[in-house]
Amino acid sequence: MPVEFLPAAVRSQFGHFVEAPSPMQLAHHFHLDGADRERLAQYRSDHNRLGYALQLGTVRFLGTFATDLAEVPDSVVWYVSDQLEIADPVACLRLYANVDTQRRHARDIREAYGYHQFHEQPYHFTLTRWLLARAWLGGERPIVLFDGATGWLVERKVLLPGASVLERLVARARSRADTRVWRLLSAAPDADQKARLKLLLKIDDTGQSKLDTLRRAPRRLSSRELVRALNRLTEIRTLGASALDLNRIPARRIRMLARYAAAARAQAIARMPEEHQIATLVAFAREYEVLAQDDALDLFDLLLAKLLNEARDDGQRERLKTLGDLDEAAMTLARACQMLLGEGDETTDIREAIFAQVPRDELLGALETVDAISRPQDDLYYDQLAERYRTVRHFLPTFLKALQFESVDTARGVIRALDFLASIEGKRAPDMGKAPLGVVTGRWRPLVIRPDGQVDRTAYTFCVLDQLRAHLRRRDVFVSPSYRWIDPRAKLLSGKQWESLRPSICRSCLR
Repeated sequence: MPVEFLPAAVRSQFGHFVEAPSPMQLAHHFHLDGADRERLAQYRSDHNRLGYALQLGTVRFLGTFATDLAEVPDSVVWYVSDQLEIADPVACLRLYANVDTQRRHARDIREAYGYHQFHEQPYHFTLTRWLLARAWLGGERPIVLFDGATGWLVERKVLLPGASVLERLVARARSRADTRVWRLLSAAPDADQKARLKLLLKIDDTGQSKLDTLRRAPRRLSSRELVRALNRLTEIRTLGASALDLNRIPARRIRMLARYAAAARAQAIARMPEEHQIATLVAFAREYEVLAQDDALDLFDLLLAKLLNEARDDGQRERLKTLGDLDEAAMTLARACQMLLGEGDETTDIREAIFAQVPRDELLGALETVDAISRPQDDLYYDQLAERYRTVRHFLPTFLKALQFESVDTARGVIRALDFLASIEGKRAPDMGKAPLGVVTGRWRPLVIRPDGQVDRTAYTFCVLDQLRAHLRRRDVFVSPSYRWIDPRAKLLSGKQWESLRPSICRSCLR
């Protein structure tokens, strides 16, 4: 990275008053306590007392002494002068202009209040280690590290150096952290993996590289796009980054390099030094295996929801066309029910009376119409859903092959059902009698299990995928590695780590 990264405005404002301090800042940094007043008592002239007090407050606030007290905001001057009961602070500041006096006061403040020069040890060494740790763990922007280092110095009463001195120290820390990340990442893959990674940068006849293809996320909601997303995941897995031991490298640093690889042109990465180039590609492969898996599951979730919703909408539209027949059949049945529930002679044969008003064939026809048209509240509109089975068949083989699911104990049935679907893949007439039926519950059971006891393959497939989607959303079923579909228990403390922290956590819960 460049050594000079500070904007001109920041460089000019470093160690100077940018704006007037707030009332809280005035009270915290410029208030004179009893010890301060005892030290000021040794100076008899008002201008020396005021100048000394302003220097003291300025070094507390800015971390450095003011080179020109004329830059001190008026609110600060009046706040300090009121405490010293000085009526004319402006005139006093004009008298406090001797450079030797200012230097003498600064030296006295350093000795009396324990301020240290920037290059004094162990402060310089400790700051360097602090910057290296921040740069290594967080990979923060240089301006953020610069601001953090400034606060670190002020907090520990270390006088600020020049802006360029601190700027170079931050740049060196970032450079050392970056070099270490590149070295560790580039050393992780073997020669064969490095060769496969470099092939990502090869430009084909269309002017595109394999890197451009793999970093392109799904853009449409279709079975074809889901297959492409699954194939993308498989291709990234062949790079073997998930098997590399990268535990020594902070995950944030890997994600930062991967983001750069996702945005940079392949030609720019190809021009990098070998170590930096391999590290960037390893980070891309590691991070994008996670993102590609999440993208594929996101697309599956949305696509299955789309199929179910479209089937429901088509079914409801078809039902609207038959509402006239349903109304007619309902009125026929209502006439029969009115006669059945009405008051009449107990000796009258009610069946003969009803059939006299509503013929038997008409009543049976009305019942058949009601049975055919009426739907339960949670109906799946399976007839319309079955018409979309070809869409499922388009992505299902790749889906079952590319994704490996895990689950909690209560969702083992879903995993067994998925394994069964994978085992019958490619078979025209599989033995559906071996299908695990623990996943078939509720509204799916009459659709999956036919009246003759046989299992309908189409309905069973839809049932398993619907249950998989529901359990994924509840995180009873999950995948790894992942950000959005991961096992939520993976981030919980366990083992020795939990045992060491359990007492303090339990005590905090009782408060």
